[in-house]
Amino acid sequence: MKSFDAIPSTEAYGLALKCTLSEQQLKINSFPRPGGAPGKAILDNYYGQYHPLLSSNSNMRTCRRCRASFSIDCYNSPGKAGTCVSHPKSVYRRYGQGYHICCNGREFSTGCEIGDYHVSEQFDFNNMTGFVTTQPPLSGYECSTADIFAVDCEMCYTVENLELTKISVVDINGNVVLDTLVKPHNRIIDYNTRFSGITKEMMDSVTVDLAWVQQKLLSMFHSQTILVGHSLDHDLLALKMVHSCVVDTSILFPHRLGLPRRQGLVQICEKLLGRTIRARGHDSSEDADACIQLLKYHIRTRLM
Repeated sequence: MKSFDAIPSTEAYGLALKCTLSEQQLKINSFPRPGGAPGKAILDNYYGQYHPLLSSNSNMRTCRRCRASFSIDCYNSPGKAGTCVSHPKSVYRRYGQGYHICCNGREFSTGCEIGDYHVSEQFDFNNMTGFVTTQPPLSGYECSTADIFAVDCEMCYTVENLELTKISVVDINGNVVLDTLVKPHNRIIDYNTRFSGITKEMMDSVTVDLAWVQQKLLSMFHSQTILVGHSLDHDLLALKMVHSCVVDTSILFPHRLGLPRRQGLVQICEKLLGRTIRARGHDSSEDADACIQLLKYHIRTRLM
């Protein structure tokens, strides 16, 4: 059997294109879609599992981790805004009983992690502005594997939302072509280090902002560029980017119970590639490369 890397570049692109999501899949899986005006975007499935609506009281939020109700006014108070006690990992089932992956504690038990602040993910889906859209390539342009990239983003909690703090882009050969920290628009109140790998010390001198990242990506990608990622809808929402040509490994290798459940990238890599990732902590470029390898695995085993 030929390897993906041994076939002609344009043919390999065509095989990867077969793995991209349809417009219906993009909508069902909450990818940002064109909003009908410059800078605007919409989410057709924003009542889904990932994106809670804004409260009717703009000051009140529901904590993403512990589900407690809190007022954002507390972020303006000296010292800590509150104590958040939660389980950072989801529940698995064993012999009919639920246990948290993070600590093996029983379902509904007191959380094993204490946070200084309550955090929230709140989006005003009626006013999604500041988005950019990838543009078509020049007439006559022939796409190849040079037009396939993997993207992985890291986010931290700010006083307003979950915002972009790092982006890594890897090409089809696993080379890192962009890897930069990003200063969020709002003040960070939780670096989300367990999942993002980001620390306060890393962010102290960062000046790159989202606008710079958007322009950089628009210079690298066009509308027919294939972007690969795991739960890529989250990354494109954080990047405020509308793009239609995507391969999402969480959908390419679906959870056996279907949506809204998604397999974790770590588990998929161990099972299919025999590869351990995040052994030394979270690394967005490593995750991006893993997504490239999973795409190649899928093409090699199912399309060639």
